[in-house]
Amino acid sequence: MVKTNVETVEDSRTKLTVTVEAGKVDEAIKAAFKKLAKEVRIPGFRPGKAPRKMLEQALGSDYVLSQAAEDLINDTYALALDQEGLRVMGEANFEDPEDLVEGKDFAYSVVVETRPTFGLSSTDIEIKMPPRETTEAEIYAQIEDSRERLAGLEPVEDRAVEADDFVMISFTSTLDGEDYEGSSIDKYMYELGRGYMPQEFEEALIGANPGDKVVAEFVVEDTGANTEYAGKTLHFDIDVHEIKKKVLPEVNDDFAVSAGFENLEDMRKEIKEYIESQKQQSYDRVMDERLVSELADKLEGEAPEALVESRKASMKREFENMLKERDIEFDQYLAMSQIDAEQYDADLSTQAHIATTNDLALEALAAAQKLEATEDDIAAEFVEIADALKMSVEAARAKWQEFGLNTSLKDEVARKKALTWLRENAKVTIDEEAM
Repeated sequence: MVKTNVETVEDSRTKLTVTVEAGKVDEAIKAAFKKLAKEVRIPGFRPGKAPRKMLEQALGSDYVLSQAAEDLINDTYALALDQEGLRVMGEANFEDPEDLVEGKDFAYSVVVETRPTFGLSSTDIEIKMPPRETTEAEIYAQIEDSRERLAGLEPVEDRAVEADDFVMISFTSTLDGEDYEGSSIDKYMYELGRGYMPQEFEEALIGANPGDKVVAEFVVEDTGANTEYAGKTLHFDIDVHEIKKKVLPEVNDDFAVSAGFENLEDMRKEIKEYIESQKQQSYDRVMDERLVSELADKLEGEAPEALVESRKASMKREFENMLKERDIEFDQYLAMSQIDAEQYDADLSTQAHIATTNDLALEALAAAQKLEATEDDIAAEFVEIADALKMSVEAARAKWQEFGLNTSLKDEVARKKALTWLRENAKVTIDEEAM
């Protein structure tokens, strides 16, 4: 334990003064000499065996005392924050400390920005969820997906091109009147309705018959991924060779066999079991995510950038450690995910902002409902922590005390209680059309 004093500097900034008693100061000075004795080579002495006076002559007493002061600050800062229950963010601004003097108390001050607390516009939360059990609509959707995969193509000879047809085409094209790489295609089966080409291209094909020649021309819109073409005019001369339509298989035993099942009854049974298995694994998680997301929309405040950046750094470390455990290089991950480092960073920023906002919303709900961590709650948490870390409960408590983690643990318990309150008090409507 250390002596602490807290003084409000501004609305969100606090000055924390920490005083370390003389006995701890003396221990720190002895530890600094012992550490430096092992690191500094003094002629005529083995590492770690040089007398204190020799070290003072070699390094200067001010240097040793400054090392001891730095160690004291590192050892007591988090403990002092925890002792005062200060929840900080961003960089701490340490003032120049007083000189460390053997046999005397040592004090230092630091100005920190405290984590904000927000209110909620309402605690009335409503969400929609699909039924927990498998529905006929879900089974039907899975069967339709299989029909799409097993669909065939049949020639069309009695009509012109319609939306959703497949059309065998050839074309030549120019960009602002000039040829460009890939400007001509010979006999390519194009599927309408998928948005592979702009609307003007497909509109030119609709109504055409095999043997027709049609023209499509339009200015390329800037989508962010086609900057070299944006604003330029594309002109297509298109030959229509053949029209085909997609034919879905009938839903019967033959279809089920072609999809890898014994019969249609077996197909429906396995689809139902698969959907139920997926729901069992994810249903509660999805419901929690929706509840917290709705709550976050009612947060009266914006997550501070410093808090988001801290969360982002933490998420990045966790992700990189996960990749390391799986022997995956970061560049390999980017290649497998087909994204670049810039997109990864942007995605991580978005995730960090959402996670931070969610935490602030849960904390706001905990404050509104007076949901605090009790001694019994903390005791139960330490049982779980000790079990996960394979240590005694007493050792776990000592470690959390040493690293100043008790305040963050209380916050975590409060957020858990807030989530439990949401589950019990929010209005959840079951809707078969909800995804």
